[in-house]
Amino acid sequence: MPATAVCHRHDLSMVSFDKFKAKYAGMDLSETHRLKLLEDENATLRRLLDDIEFDNVVLSRAILKWVGENDVDWHFVDKYLLGTNYRDQLSDGDCT
Repeated sequence: MPATAVCHRHDLSMVSFDKFKAKYAGMDLSETHRLKLLEDENATLRRLLDDIEFDNVVLSRAILKWVGENDVDWHFVDKYLLGTNYRDQLSDGDCT
């Protein structure tokens, strides 16, 4: 069956067909299922990491509010709580 007929039958554009073909060409059915499982697991792990990073920022803001921003040992915060890329986000928040 030609590609144009497959696209018409399943209401796909040729661009979408080419993307699917590039992604799944040479795989058998079990490999595609395994790929789907890995992609789902990866998405779940990314959501968990985002949640952890969010919790880390929220807790760090609470610590800054509790102890006062001027009394914070930024070396400790950078090394153990966050990382230097979050310092500006914390300082811009309602911690003062």
